[in-house]
Amino acid sequence: MSHRSLEATTAAQLAAIQAQLARIEDVVHDIQLTVNHVAAFIATQQRATVHAALDAVHDAHDHATRTGRLTDTDWQRLNDYERVLEAQVRAVADELARRLGAGSDLDGHPDHDAKTMAGINPARVAGLVQLHRALVGGLRRWHELLLLHKIQTDEFDEDDARSADRRLRGLRTQHRDLLADVTRLADQADQTRPRSN
Repeated sequence: MSHRSLEATTAAQLAAIQAQLARIEDVVHDIQLTVNHVAAFIATQQRATVHAALDAVHDAHDHATRTGRLTDTDWQRLNDYERVLEAQVRAVADELARRLGAGSDLDGHPDHDAKTMAGINPARVAGLVQLHRALVGGLRRWHELLLLHKIQTDEFDEDDARSADRRLRGLRTQHRDLLADVTRLADQADQTRPRSN
């Protein structure tokens, strides 16, 4: 095979490889779009589930506050919402801990810190802190309704009250600690004044 035909063959093979890589890149891009759409759909479903649970708990709590009673119908509606709210408060706390933990990468160099802060996504952190607060409030109301239900059905004992108090104190402490972590991160970012390129 001559030198020129070898070059032509090599060029044709490179062109074929480049075309194949372009097709692979298109497929990867399509997969990424699909994953993003699925993730957005799941996030929307989770938000809807959380808001529905919080609304049901708030409505039942408001009704019980006005009437001094929790109806069997309201209790049946609320029965599974503790798991929903507990799962979500854990997921939110875990994501906040992960995002806020990335703040330890701040090193005082504005460009580097800007990239770190972009990864932390302060707007997402603010939304998660608000959601955590709403979930803690929802769980507080749920526990109050649980205790009221137990009183109404003669199942209440002081261990129930202590258990609810312990759980709620833990949630309030968790929220206070998250706020302190957010404040620390904001103070660190203020010191370096991270800026994007």
